[in-house]
Amino acid sequence: SNPRMVGQTFSIEVSTITGFTYTLEYNDSLADANWTSGQSQTGTGGVITLTDNAATGPARFYRILVQ
Repeated sequence: SNPRMVGQTFSIEVSTITGFTYTLEYNDSLADANWTSGQSQTGTGGVITLTDNAATGPARFYRILVQ
């Protein structure tokens, strides 16, 4: 993984397995159990990039849901 923040855009590269769906989720507070789903992509067996184009909060936490 190679997380990057440029302006208000957060992106991360993820190594994937074919057939699984990878969803970038975010939350502005770890005290909140509810996560917001962002961009999703299907795994290719290679590296994909997941992006949040509206990373505007002063602190935003990310996780990747794999299904």
